[in-house]
Amino acid sequence: MSDDPSVWFRFSWDLQAGRFDVAPPPGYHVREASVADREALVRLALEAYGSDATWDPILGNIETRLTARIRATLGTPGVAYFVAEMAGDIAALSAASLVRHDGHNLITGTCVARAHQGKGLGRVVLGACLAWLKAQGLAEAQVFTDPRAVAARHVYPAFGARRENAPDYRAPERG
Repeated sequence: MSDDPSVWFRFSWDLQAGRFDVAPPPGYHVREASVADREALVRLALEAYGSDATWDPILGNIETRLTARIRATLGTPGVAYFVAEMAGDIAALSAASLVRHDGHNLITGTCVARAHQGKGLGRVVLGACLAWLKAQGLAEAQVFTDPRAVAARHVYPAFGARRENAPDYRAPERG
């Protein structure tokens, strides 16, 4: 991953015009996560980031910051974590925030466990986050990411996202 923020993309969604309901695949269901899920969410997020080679150069920083972010924000007002489960096991997660210091509305990225990747679960939990943000009255949601990331290539373009190349953004994991 590059230190140059000009290689990052911003994906934005028009929440008022969008429809974000995506049925999960058979055997899965979606729910809002609870504080009791905290450590399972941390493990899943770290597994998912570790499965995408894009993040290898900064995985240590991601581990520290993402773990702290999940532990600090899960269960707080203005934040919602959505998970896709199968047989009681959390297979995917994404979290949304009404306000973030860095402009993101998606605070964990879209994370899918290795064994469940390629089944559309990233879109399912992203859709749940975008629907929640819309229900909270937001007009637009956005996320910044490296264009080589799996989510940038396969998940974030869903739901009519607009992609902006080279936004003025410096990744928080870069300090």
